[in-house]
Amino acid sequence: MRVLGMKRSAGRIDFVDHHCMTNEMEAFLPQLDYLVLVLTDTSESKQFISAKELALLPPGAVLINVGRGSSINQPDLIRALETGQINGAVLDVFEQEPLPEDSPLYAMENVMITPHNSAYSFPDQIADICAANYARYLAGSPLQYDVDFNRDY
Repeated sequence: MRVLGMKRSAGRIDFVDHHCMTNEMEAFLPQLDYLVLVLTDTSESKQFISAKELALLPPGAVLINVGRGSSINQPDLIRALETGQINGAVLDVFEQEPLPEDSPLYAMENVMITPHNSAYSFPDQIADICAANYARYLAGSPLQYDVDFNRDY
């Protein structure tokens, strides 16, 4: 598997074969079989993916969103799924949560909906991390996996 990454500022991204910046979307998206969004909720990430970006994905592409629902224009995504413009979607987050019961996403065979609780996917690991971090906190040591929200990732 070849892993590509994108970020909004210059600098290396660990664990990817190639990376680019957000201003290179038109060249980036056509290369993807899977588009995985892990965006935070910022003014820059709102509606980050809409009809224009979905149209740039190759036929057969799958969109996975485990970041924030606001990063995707949901009506545009539904249209792309209905028309077969993209092959499928795995969605853990939505613009409106909980997802309304009448959402067409529930009835789509090419959509997998998960319950916005990714931490429960690995409960043993999460418990171990929490316990270790609690011990670190009590000892006054730096926490593992601490996120610096002031850093430009």
